[in-house]
Amino acid sequence: MSKEVVPFPKLQYLFMKMDYPFADDTLFRGNSDTLEFLKIQPDIETMYMMDRCGVFTRTKYRRLRGVRISERLAADAPKDIVARFVLGVSSHAQVLTIEDVTLGREFVMSVIRVKSLDQLQRLNMNNFNLTLCEIINMLRSLPSLTHLVSCEPELGYQFGELEVDDLGEYMLMAYYPLSKTFRSWTCCRLSTSTVDELSLCAILLAIACPRLSCASVGSIKFNEYCECVGEMMSEEPLASYLDLVEPLPQPRE
Repeated sequence: MSKEVVPFPKLQYLFMKMDYPFADDTLFRGNSDTLEFLKIQPDIETMYMMDRCGVFTRTKYRRLRGVRISERLAADAPKDIVARFVLGVSSHAQVLTIEDVTLGREFVMSVIRVKSLDQLQRLNMNNFNLTLCEIINMLRSLPSLTHLVSCEPELGYQFGELEVDDLGEYMLMAYYPLSKTFRSWTCCRLSTSTVDELSLCAILLAIACPRLSCASVGSIKFNEYCECVGEMMSEEPLASYLDLVEPLPQPRE
């Protein structure tokens, strides 16, 4: 389509449940000051096009507050193109949902490295396993983050080298306050990880984040999770941090 043609100059919401239908930036012309929400399932060709046309540079789409990226990418997609796309499209977003696991991995690594998404408040990665180490590094890179959704938590290599009895003190001494905005972490799936792992990760995060209550978890294992957190917090050494992680989650009737 001719570069002079601007089909949607006042576009505010773009929901795409199909492949991007053009070989160029047709749908994104002339609306960088109006687009507020984007849902897209990009393949690698679309990412190349956006990179070539400079669609999502840092100076564009400053009103784009909500972004949802559906599953699509192959595991061997070029990392540099994927990283530039996800950082560009979410550079001014307040709410970001990433359903693609390949893109999610590049997002985590890029955010930790670049530290450029200072407006992001809610991050939903409900198909993605995040270790406690990765969550900590993302919170250090996302100063406005308030809500996080992920699944299958585990401690990660950094904490695996420490004695369990030393973890609470390590979190307090090394990271407190890790984030003064973060207040909600939801674990949406728990199949390979154990309730013990989730409970320990939740307590350690709550120790380091002043506004964070213990994580919420899917209804299937919610009561088991509440009981596990209560047991861990009733015994030393974690009992000494009880004032930092209240209120504890309560089992449902």
